Amino acid sequence: MTELARQRWRMLGEILLSKNLQTSCEHDDISIMRFKTFGLCVRSSLKSNDQDDGTWCKIEFPSFQDNQSNVISLDIRLCSTKIDYADLIGFNNTGNTCIWPSEEVLAFYCLKEKEIFE
Repeated sequence: MTELARQRWRMLGEILLSKNLQTSCEHDDISIMRFKTFGLCVRSSLKSNDQDDGTWCKIEFPSFQDNQSNVISLDIRLCSTKIDYADLIGFNNTGNTCIWPSEEVLAFYCLKEKEIFE
């Protein structure tokens, strides 16, 4: 087993044992999404209130109406980086951690071809 694999198993063990998983650089090199975006939208951070443990961000897509410079804007809350064991169990929890590039492409397509979905 490689050292990287050992580090990933150790990180999973920390989560399962409910140890405090640091959000510092300690785990950045072992838990990385190699391809983050297709560049179809612009993502920016929003201020979150102190009681909310999630991260809020604004996602902006260009408007596809005839040469208008409008944007379609969505505010999205990403879950906290502290993951409980119960959150790991279930049908599909991949969206709880990030916005996947495939979701970006699907949203772009749906907005561009919205008449298909009306």
